[in-house]
Amino acid sequence: MKKSLLIATCICVAIAFSCKKKDTSSTNNTNINNNANKFALSSSSFNDGGLLPVKYTTDVAKSVFPPLAWVNPPSTTVSYVLIMDDPTPSNVATWKHATTNWCVFNIPDTCRSISEGINLFYKLPTGANIANNELGQPQYGPPSPPGVEVHTYSFRLYAIDCRLTLTDGTTRAKVWSAMQGHLRDSASFTAHYH
Repeated sequence: MKKSLLIATCICVAIAFSCKKKDTSSTNNTNINNNANKFALSSSSFNDGGLLPVKYTTDVAKSVFPPLAWVNPPSTTVSYVLIMDDPTPSNVATWKHATTNWCVFNIPDTCRSISEGINLFYKLPTGANIANNELGQPQYGPPSPPGVEVHTYSFRLYAIDCRLTLTDGTTRAKVWSAMQGHLRDSASFTAHYH
């Protein structure tokens, strides 16, 4: 009797374990599929969390802005807003906010990339606008971090459900304010430089 009870208990435990293992596997597959369909932003020139190549900084005579590409935007997207800034704590302490290097808005919903170039002001996708960088210029402001501290640059792309009624040369703050209540999704990555 004890032997039969022990065998029955072992069988029950084995069945429960195999069911639990199957459920976990199913959940993992769902997560993989969800990640594959996630709104994502990247660059062909550097990896998320990697070093920003020197050609995109002021450490070269003629810097260029980096190429960017994105996938899986929400179906309700009407336009995109791209913001590149430096939220490194020392910058925030000095300027009281993240330093804006690049702010492009009204990027058309059909656009999926921005090619590398010398000055985005002259190479915007049709219908897109550019806000002033930290120096008050409507163009890409290449990073020029002071000292030896490593700075982290944030690239964020916002999918919004409207076009903004702003023009070239506006401020990043006005772009940010105008897009409130219209955000549908966002994608981001970072790069480091010193």
